[in-house]
Parts: sequence; structure tokens; C-alpha cells
Amino acid sequence: PMMHLALLKLLKIIKPNLMILNGDVVDMGIISRFPKLDWGALPTVQEEIEVAQERLHEIRSILPRGCRTIWNCGNHDSRYERRLIERAPEFARVHGTSLKDHFPLWEPAWDVHVNDTANNPGDRVVFKHRYKGGVHHAYNDTLQSGRTIVTGDKHALQVTNFTDLNGTRWGVDD
Repeated sequence: PMMHLALLKLLKIIKPNLMILNGDVVDMGIISRFPKLDWGALPTVQEEIEVAQERLHEIRSILPRGCRTIWNCGNHDSRYERRLIERAPEFARVHGTSLKDHFPLWEPAWDVHVNDTANNPGDRVVFKHRYKGGVHHAYNDTLQSGRTIVTGDKHALQVTNFTDLNGTRWGVDD
């Protein structure tokens, strides 16, 4: 995909010391609770995992040595375990029944807080796949969180600012 190739080029330039995947590394449409919308074939669970492993390996191979890699779980990522928990609870804690078992080089998380000790609330940043949501989610998320917040659940590619007596902070939906 074009965006993945663009990311790889950008990572070569900026050489980050922290890389955060903000959820939905996989779609898992075949095990979604929602019915299919058309007759098209959906990839299998195994196919999705293999493609995600390839893409994440490509990212890791470009990152500088020592770069911390964190993966916030998204709602689509959670479909994998949720399906197993609902249908085969006897497999609890068996290696491979958690999606994170398939991506061992990425540290799993629900959220990542950066610059927590900064004085300006706009400089304190939280990365979280989903927070409050809603129609004006980027605005509402920064209003409710009290800091700059980067989410990814809505896939809206928007940035909005919020200024109050504490300063300016940002709501970002990647």
C-alpha cells in the first residue's frame, strides 16, 4: 500500500527512538460481529496475521537500533482474542491464542503517555486507539482528556486544537 511505503521512507529520514502503532494492525473482518456487505472474499485470519507480520517486519528493519516499538490494541485487533474467548474459552493462556503472541517484537499496550511531566497540557500526549469518540471525537477527546491525544479508531485523518486557560492542546485522529 502507498501509505505503508510512504511511512517506510519517512522512517528512514526521521530515525525515531519510539514507534507507536495505534491499533487495528489487522482487520479480522472474517470474524467480525457485523455481517458481510457484499459477495467479496475476505482474507482468512492466518492471511491477515501473515501480512501484518510482513509489514511490521518491514517497519522494524528500518527503525534505528534501540528504537522502542509499542502497539496499542485496537478494536479490530481485539476481535481475534474475543472470538476465542467467546467460542473456545478452554484455550485461555495457550500460546498463540493472543494476537500479541504473533508479534513478539512489539510491546503491547492500551495507551502510551509521553511527556507526562511537561507543564503545558499540549506537550503531554497520550496515544490511545479510542477514547470518547462521537461525531466531534478529536475535539471531544482533547477536551475530556485534558492533554493532546492521538487516536485512530475513526480513521478520519483530522487535527483540531482546543485552547482554554491551561493552554492549547490537540486532538488528532490518525
